[in-house]
Amino acid sequence: MTHVQIPCEVYARLAAVALAPRGPTIHNEWFKSIRLDGNCAVACNGPILAVERLDTIAAAPVHVVITDALIEQCRKEAGFKSSLFVSSNPALQFASAKTTMGYSYPGNACIWSKQENKLDKWRSVVPTKLPTKSKGGMFMNAELIAILGASSPSGRIVFAEHIERGTPTLIRDTYDDRWFGMWNPSGCDGDPEFDAATVPGWFK
Repeated sequence: MTHVQIPCEVYARLAAVALAPRGPTIHNEWFKSIRLDGNCAVACNGPILAVERLDTIAAAPVHVVITDALIEQCRKEAGFKSSLFVSSNPALQFASAKTTMGYSYPGNACIWSKQENKLDKWRSVVPTKLPTKSKGGMFMNAELIAILGASSPSGRIVFAEHIERGTPTLIRDTYDDRWFGMWNPSGCDGDPEFDAATVPGWFK
């Protein structure tokens, strides 16, 4: 049996990242969860990813389901600094969850899927070295960037100094060191390569 916890406020914020619109070829069951891995909570929809450092440590990765009921309850309890406590049994592939204020989730609280778990590799996509100069036309899906930014603790973010097409771009919360996000400046799911923006010829 594995016991882990995540603050309700963090669960509610990161859930939006996992629920963000995906490209038509991204169908991975594990993305429908928040992964508790070591001292990190991870949410990803494919093109964007958010990671937040927790005060507690998960001995083994656990994938907490994301449902409207859990999001609503966690939002209600966020102001009281409540946490969501998850107890999982891998052998039975079942998990229960309850909040500090006594709410018990009625179903299986974790994802159990035979599909390849792409979230297992989340650490490998975080760049160990950032670009030293910008390169290529940066593509930005405004909806996804807004969702990613809103998942940060303060809602105020700063981009890496240089953005290189084809390399995940780092975003940090300007006030809270516990959170960082990433997005793909190459677009996603087969979007064509775009030229860098220039001043339009008609503007004089």
